Amino acid sequence: MVKVYFIIIFVMYSFCIADDFDSIRKSMSDNMTSEEWSIYVQQCFNDGKEACNIVIKEGLKTEHDCNAKIECVMVGKILWNAELIEKSIPFFEKSCKSKNPEGCYFLGLNEMESRDFIKAKDFFEKSCSKKHPPSCFNLGNLYKEGKGLRQDFEKVRELYRKSCKLNYANACFALGILHQEGKVVTHDLSLAKEFYGIACDLGMQKGCDSYKELNQSGVPSLYNSRDIF
Repeated sequence: MVKVYFIIIFVMYSFCIADDFDSIRKSMSDNMTSEEWSIYVQQCFNDGKEACNIVIKEGLKTEHDCNAKIECVMVGKILWNAELIEKSIPFFEKSCKSKNPEGCYFLGLNEMESRDFIKAKDFFEKSCSKKHPPSCFNLGNLYKEGKGLRQDFEKVRELYRKSCKLNYANACFALGILHQEGKVVTHDLSLAKEFYGIACDLGMQKGCDSYKELNQSGVPSLYNSRDIF
């Protein structure tokens, strides 16, 4: 299974997902209805490897047939989640070339696995410039770890904030940690509490737990008196 060296949540960050997934089928058949197909595809996107294999066996469009803007990244994700990484790359390459940020994002993840952090940085920069939250977050992690580029905590904070503002819970939680520790950014427990609260509102339980801990310790809330971004 592919290892990832940064915190990643495989949330369906797609700008093109439709209710009907029939467009990525190689051809319609009597083996599976459109409704069944859609269910399997959605399960696959939620990291259901077995569902991915069922969809692949039924038949997917090739990288030559898929629509670069919409379909290629969807097929690529199915292959990626089925751990057919090499087969997924041509789909992501075609998608990235058509300026779909998710295609570039997955290429960045693949380069991280290969430990080519400079190439990963380039792909994440392309996606982040298109306001793709996980790409901004992972780019921030590269600056934080100093992998493939110089450590720069001002860039870390800038990229985490951009990602958090785009509603990516991991980035909000990471900002909370930075402000709670106060080693590389201003030590501000109220600000840390605010970012934990945002992560909580976005569905991250760790954010809720950290918010609760600071709240019970008597850390005052900001009550929107400051622009945290």
